[in-house]
Amino acid sequence: MNESGSKIEIFKPFGEAFELMKRILFQPFDLKKWLVIGFAAWLANLGAGGGGIGNFNYPDNRREGAQKFNETIGQIPQPVLITGICVLICVVLLLIVLFAWLRARGRFIFLDCIVRNRAAIAEPWKEFRAEGNSFFLFSLFMMLVLIAVIVIAGLALIVPFIPRGDQAQAGLAFWIGLSLFVFVAVCLASSGPWSLN
Repeated sequence: MNESGSKIEIFKPFGEAFELMKRILFQPFDLKKWLVIGFAAWLANLGAGGGGIGNFNYPDNRREGAQKFNETIGQIPQPVLITGICVLICVVLLLIVLFAWLRARGRFIFLDCIVRNRAAIAEPWKEFRAEGNSFFLFSLFMMLVLIAVIVIAGLALIVPFIPRGDQAQAGLAFWIGLSLFVFVAVCLASSGPWSLN
């Protein structure tokens, strides 16, 4: 073993990060700076999921609620229902894209606050406009590729089982689709919730 080589230290980066955190947040303590950096951190994770949003305690009478909901939906005329669902889907998709854009821009604002040890929103918003928009477009493209792979894998799983003439049998398309589906599922599981990161 080479004694003159550089020594690998495991805990040194944690200590340096802790010192940086103390310098940014407590030397000196400034409530305005805390609020601005907190807003930048919130913006950088806007709509990213988690945070216990889905941890609700549902009532035990779910069947009755579902039955009442089905009865209410059944009373709405079908064209109105379809139009409402389409409008709702469009609004949700627009909100997802808007949040993804704000999150991409917010990442650069938050990084600027940490790297330059300053509490600023407007200056880095303008300064990193091109980088933030480029990051957003790349993330959006990657999300669309992921959705396309999932759709193709799902179709490859379903299509072989659609009856054609006689009984349908699982062939090569099924196994390719199953492999793609398992691969995507493993990737999603290992990377956590996808939020256009």
